[in-house]
Amino acid sequence: LCDGTQVLVDGTPAPLTYISGGQINFLVPPTTALGAGIVQVTRGMVIGLPATVAFAATAPGVFLNGKTGIVTDALTNQLVTADNPMVTGHAYTIWLTGLGAKVATCLAPSGDAPHKACSALASITLTVGGRSAQVIYAGIQPDFPGLDQVNFTAPTNSSLSQEILGVLTAGDVQTSFTTMAQIVQ
Repeated sequence: LCDGTQVLVDGTPAPLTYISGGQINFLVPPTTALGAGIVQVTRGMVIGLPATVAFAATAPGVFLNGKTGIVTDALTNQLVTADNPMVTGHAYTIWLTGLGAKVATCLAPSGDAPHKACSALASITLTVGGRSAQVIYAGIQPDFPGLDQVNFTAPTNSSLSQEILGVLTAGDVQTSFTTMAQIVQ
């Protein structure tokens, strides 16, 4: 995977999850301090210029399918669409990244690969269609490093709109997304 490529975050090697000619995906080491930090890429003997970046406790970002957030049925993993709408009281999953630190006891000794479900430490809240949704689980998706999930129960909603706004808050940071399906009773 790395082909001699390394990413350093404040001097600490970061686990790499993907590399291509124009992209490197990495996990921020769990020991990284909040605030300004330095990210630097090296490949063999070539050392890239250091970049100053801001590290926050949370930075939630919902993955998109076109212009809508990726929300799936928690049991079937089918994408929520106009043809497969959310149902009140049923469980769904939002796919995202940036929930922040997780329960420390669930991390493998290397700190980069969870060995079981691993909840976010930040308070996670969710509204769907303007109504509070019960969050069942918020944390690591254990098969894909860097991928988080929020499992929730669809709230009662009288809206007949085909586009529903969701607002997720992790700690004190909000992100919004739309899903192209009404909630049916």
